[in-house]
Amino acid sequence: MTCSAFLLATTAFFSAVDDAIVPERVTPAASVEHEAVLYDTTHGATLWAVGANYKAGFDVDGAQFVPFLGSAAPRNYPLQLVLEGARIGDRALELAADVEPRLEDGFVRYDRGPLVEVYRTDVDAIEQLFRFAEHPGVGELVLRVAWSSDLVPTVDAKGIRFDGEHGGVRYGKAVAFDARGSRVDAPVVLEDDVLVIRVPAEFLEKAVAPITVDPLVTTIAIDLTPAVDSTVDVSHDGSLGVYFVTWQRTFSVVDIDVYGRIFDAVGTPRGDFIVDASPQPLTRPSNAGIEVLDRFFVVGIAAMENIEGAVVGRIVDLSSGIPVVGPLKTLYPDPRGSVDVGGDAGVAAPHHFVIATSFYYSTYGFDTSFVQAATPDGDLLPPFYFFNFDGDAGRFNPLVSKRAAEPGGEPRYWHVIYVDDDFGSTSVRGLRLRADMSWFGVPAYMGPGETEAVSSALEPATGAPVAMVVTTYDFPTITLSARVFGGAPGALFVGPSVQLQPAPGVECVDASADSDGSNFVVTYTARYVPGVDERVIAETYALEGLNLVLTERVELSISPGVHRGSAVTSTRGGGAPQRFFAAWRDETSPDGNILGALYDTPGPGVRYCTAAPNSVGAGAALRASGSISIQENSFALHASGAPPGQAGLFYLGENAVSFPFGEGFRCIGGDTRRIFPVTTIDGAGNASAQLDFGQPYGVLAQPGGPGVNYQFWYRDPSGGPATFNLSDALHVEHLP
Repeated sequence: MTCSAFLLATTAFFSAVDDAIVPERVTPAASVEHEAVLYDTTHGATLWAVGANYKAGFDVDGAQFVPFLGSAAPRNYPLQLVLEGARIGDRALELAADVEPRLEDGFVRYDRGPLVEVYRTDVDAIEQLFRFAEHPGVGELVLRVAWSSDLVPTVDAKGIRFDGEHGGVRYGKAVAFDARGSRVDAPVVLEDDVLVIRVPAEFLEKAVAPITVDPLVTTIAIDLTPAVDSTVDVSHDGSLGVYFVTWQRTFSVVDIDVYGRIFDAVGTPRGDFIVDASPQPLTRPSNAGIEVLDRFFVVGIAAMENIEGAVVGRIVDLSSGIPVVGPLKTLYPDPRGSVDVGGDAGVAAPHHFVIATSFYYSTYGFDTSFVQAATPDGDLLPPFYFFNFDGDAGRFNPLVSKRAAEPGGEPRYWHVIYVDDDFGSTSVRGLRLRADMSWFGVPAYMGPGETEAVSSALEPATGAPVAMVVTTYDFPTITLSARVFGGAPGALFVGPSVQLQPAPGVECVDASADSDGSNFVVTYTARYVPGVDERVIAETYALEGLNLVLTERVELSISPGVHRGSAVTSTRGGGAPQRFFAAWRDETSPDGNILGALYDTPGPGVRYCTAAPNSVGAGAALRASGSISIQENSFALHASGAPPGQAGLFYLGENAVSFPFGEGFRCIGGDTRRIFPVTTIDGAGNASAQLDFGQPYGVLAQPGGPGVNYQFWYRDPSGGPATFNLSDALHVEHLP
């Protein structure tokens, strides 16, 4: 099924939007396969290592190996291993107890005096090593490792299996070797709740230190389905030029972890990290960054999905070039139902995160919400903004913009939306909050339904910053609507709504939105065939007055299947291209991966008219970049898909028309002006022009009128008898 587009616009010439996939501007990002062991070294007293099919915890009480037995496993089945004792001949070795584990180059070490207990962490297994730097003496070496687990042990030819209904763990045969490479099998015997490893006295008599005893611990999985990934969120760091992605992964029914990955500007993975690997669940993760500090805050609920729990968070610092995860912070110990976090892209200090959360207010018997600022270290700051100051209705599911707006001469502020539940009738309202939790404007009414997304602000050259708000309404079917709100201090305005839907009758869910400063982009899932064909769509919107004007719709999920839960962030870098990064979960992927794509927007303006086929393809496409402000004078035009090596010329004019001309269509009439100099199309079929509104043609682009239209004319000797063609056209309403 193809998308038949719709568009609210000012003239009939802007009534159609190209609904095709634009592959040259949609680039898949690498998937989030588990390729290395991840470590969590600051989560309380336990050091965690996470492989592809296990996780392992290390503390003063010993080690625990937790096999991944499928996300549907009802709980975790850890195998606890504790070195109980060691002897050489008849002499017991004095082992140090209560030893803190140390992580060094992928090895976890317990220095126990005469020996070092070492765990080598590989992606698919763990090696337990017992290393003697000095010769332990004469006689048989016996190591006693106490074990405890709900898994049932059995002995087979490969060692000892610990089995359960969903799989288990193998404690493999051991081998001993010395400094010269001499080796001998070291049998492992099961004696009740102790694993006994014996190294023959004959080997030790000739062995040269250091001496190592080496059993292998691996997962035995019955359920081979991959881990279930969900609840993805994305942010961008402009100073480093990277995208910051977090998501949750179901290790078992009662254990949900949070992972993260850094992508560079072209979608290549540059570093992985773990936010939470503990046996306790952490769900609904959200993230945001303070760009000048290269620092992000990841927050979530320490409880299962749809259950209230404490709000916790961790700072992830990228200033060293690699992710450094800080200690876990409990922000709100009392149960909360939702949490969201906003960041700060401002240059001048002070910088803040903003936390929005909701909980059940037992005093009044309904849900309530509040918002509170936090320092760059993740410490909460007084005061907080309480949504239920009148105590007359429930407020829940608050969402906050990823970045603060920073209008000239004013303190920066965040756009916040929430659900107002007036005794069963829900509506969405929004307001703007400063870091000191002062606000301006009465909370604005956004229409019926519930909150879905709020973007960072679009900051026009004149006027107050505005944000895009996406709401969902479930009557008679699920629909998504978008609108803008913003305004000067003391007053908030709300624009008319636009329905997000690629074709009539298609149910749309799971929206996310952001702004790059000149456009809004919203992503959502279009459920063409629910459970079979569900695609992630991206729509770009320009702002004309209070109206959202659709400029492009593209499909991001190139592969077939069920794609849900998208999140989107922008580079906010301006220029060409203006780039967004989206990530989502693929519910039909055999790898269970989070997928993503880079999307370069068409830039400012509204595309119209038709680009006719030429000698090299489907036709030349026109787009713009930079600011539409005349004063800023940074507006540029870009044509693509034209024949390389040929001459071309951009031009502008008053009226939007459409009639055959050459091998294509002329889309501009009335008073027209050429934009010199003539350009030569490069080898990739591209041409660009940086406009200077101080030139004579600038008189047609002045703000306050109906707008101006742009098109690209080019020679194409092989394209037909006329030997020339034209691109599609662009309508732009410039600002002062």
